[in-house]
Amino acid sequence: MTKQTAGVLAWLALGCVVLSVGAAEAFSVAKGSGVDPFAIASLSFPVVGALIASRQPRNALGWVMLGVGVGWGLVPCSASTVATG
Repeated sequence: MTKQTAGVLAWLALGCVVLSVGAAEAFSVAKGSGVDPFAIASLSFPVVGALIASRQPRNALGWVMLGVGVGWGLVPCSASTVATG
């Protein structure tokens, strides 16, 4: 994988995380539950992972941080979907 391809993949993964957390927070606010501060704070982990992975694609720590962030980003979105569905 080239450095440019790895950078694009890292930023796309981060974009997916931001969209899923944003959607979950929008559902939460619409239900009247308010904003979850942990969900907003958990975005720092994948952001740092994307920065590391895009600049140093061979550094496994960046990809691990980004992967954990993707997992965290999917949990609130799936939980809010199950709760409303």
